[in-house]
Amino acid sequence: MYAKGEVRSIKGGPGGLVFTGDATGLVTVWKLAAGATSGAAMAE
Repeated sequence: MYAKGEVRSIKGGPGGLVFTGDATGLVTVWKLAAGATSGAAMAE
């Protein structure tokens, strides 16, 4: 996971989507890779 500033919010969504918001105001949407069991398998 990459952020320009400190991640201040993480929310799970439908279909394996993960939303993060950082200190700069940037919101990023991530999707879990197929068969993911940890955060290390996430892709932007």
